[in-house]
Amino acid sequence: MSAHDDPILTAIEAHRAAHAAWREAASDGEGAAGSPDGRATTDRLRAAAEAAAWALLDVMPTTPTGLLSLATYAGDFVVAGNAWPEGWDQRFYAVVVRWPGD
Repeated sequence: MSAHDDPILTAIEAHRAAHAAWREAASDGEGAAGSPDGRATTDRLRAAAEAAAWALLDVMPTTPTGLLSLATYAGDFVVAGNAWPEGWDQRFYAVVVRWPGD
């Protein structure tokens, strides 16, 4: 299997897109301080971004490149000023330690 076929790359892109959609909605004035519909949309997008964060850990990287991609993405996400959901980091470490899986 080539690194391009690693399912973790799709999961990373899904999280990146979900997080960007949430951040955009939260910063456009329609979010928490905006209308009830805007708040509901922002809340839904936040929940989707959090679900995508957890989903990253449900996909075991299948290649060394995939594992490195996940680790790099996780670190870059925090360096950019973002935070993972509470408890995410412990589960992330468990994924890394048990790689390449069972």
